[in-house]
Amino acid sequence: MIACPQPDLGSFLLKTYNLFDVPDKAQARANLGVQPYNESYNYVVNGAMMISQENGQTDSIASGWYPVDMFSYVGGGISGAASVQQLSKATPGGSPYRIRATVTSAQPSIAAGGFLQFYHALEGFDVADLLFGTSAAKTVTLRFGVNAPAGTWSATFDGPPAAGRSYTAEYTISAAEAGKDVVRYITVPGDVSGAWAKDNMRGLLVHWALVSGANYQQAPGSWTAGGFCGSPNQFNFLGTVGNVFELFDVALYQGSSAPAYKVPNYQQELLKCQRQAWIWSTTAAVIRLAISYNDTAAGTQFVIPLPTMMRATPTLIVSGLTSNGGAISSASASMVGNIMAVAAAGSGFAVGASQIYSQGAGGGGFLKALARL
Repeated sequence: MIACPQPDLGSFLLKTYNLFDVPDKAQARANLGVQPYNESYNYVVNGAMMISQENGQTDSIASGWYPVDMFSYVGGGISGAASVQQLSKATPGGSPYRIRATVTSAQPSIAAGGFLQFYHALEGFDVADLLFGTSAAKTVTLRFGVNAPAGTWSATFDGPPAAGRSYTAEYTISAAEAGKDVVRYITVPGDVSGAWAKDNMRGLLVHWALVSGANYQQAPGSWTAGGFCGSPNQFNFLGTVGNVFELFDVALYQGSSAPAYKVPNYQQELLKCQRQAWIWSTTAAVIRLAISYNDTAAGTQFVIPLPTMMRATPTLIVSGLTSNGGAISSASASMVGNIMAVAAAGSGFAVGASQIYSQGAGGGGFLKALARL
């Protein structure tokens, strides 16, 4: 019998003397075909656009609308309008969802003070390792999918007001790519200046411009002082009714390259989103939210354990809730860890033990705890 030769797996995988120095570690990663963890970690939260706690797939033209968690649609100084929403449409990266803006009212020219954009805000804790504001600031690469009209488009990076710094980059959609799903990559050197937050405040923002008036334009390719949202060459998305812009499969990586996009774990992404927004809602009548105690005919208190600690003490928005029949008109929160203590005001409360539930007449109700950046 002839013995089959056995592969030397150790030599194949490592081909190094040891794993204690940087060159050997780099060689081992190269042999295995893997990247360092921090170069494969995606800083973006909900870049697969799967989670939309607040608005589902409802569309809106309102500035400040969240078509999905962590991605806001913001505009000002414009007369045109676009409707935005989460859309059920498979992406090249494998997500079943994306976000879409569709022009419903055209504006042929944009005034100096006009702007319209999607933006994504990351917490300082989550991007602290990028070391922005120091001489060791890390290069980052933004990877995203887009479906848009032909033209020159722009994306801008900036931080908290204290940093007062922006970096704009351009990307192009060719005539052959118009209306098709394409992927774009933007590599940005880390900013060595400015006071960048490394706590629970606004750490890094990424903007995708739809229109950008002269007051918000920045020449691409360098970090400069000021707050901007587009380049001087930015395509006027509002120029024609029916124009469509879709954004999907968004990721931000440390380093000058990006790995293949991977759809993140849904449950883990939901927890990350709930650090900035926790929402309880029902369309049914008489669904109990919590056990409460009515201190007076106009005040009640209750406690809700949340699935994760929120970024900061949230602002509460309440509608369609009662305390044993007495309507709740407003509420405020205090936090201890992930425990949210709620003090609510209203009228017609019977003093003593009670329960909070959605209204019987007409049905439905919600409580939103928002700590967004």
